[in-house]
Amino acid sequence: MIELDPGADGVVHLTLRLPQEDADEDRYLDALDRIGRMAGPFAMVVELAGYRHLTRAGEVRQAAWAKATRSHLNQACRALAIVRADPDPRTKASFQRFWSFPVHVTADRTEGFAFVRRHLAPAGQG
Repeated sequence: MIELDPGADGVVHLTLRLPQEDADEDRYLDALDRIGRMAGPFAMVVELAGYRHLTRAGEVRQAAWAKATRSHLNQACRALAIVRADPDPRTKASFQRFWSFPVHVTADRTEGFAFVRRHLAPAGQG
């Protein structure tokens, strides 16, 4: 199941969780397209509850999206927290090489939201 909450508080929340449904790949890619059009500033929390596999076509579309939106997101997004049961330091390193905004990978949902909110807070209020 894929859910996108555009976040009235400035925190965009993308959730990918089980059970996986047939339409999830299209929902995920559509959510990326919506995120890529969002005006800033915003921050993102991506919650991965269960490993998601994309088809080869989905991987190609995801890579094309990342390339096409990289400049915009680097300007509009203030931070990204990836919440997953098994945080892998390679995930953080990979995202930090591609994006210029701060990235945090954690198993703690509350910590992820706190991380991105600190980057949205006006100077001196974090």
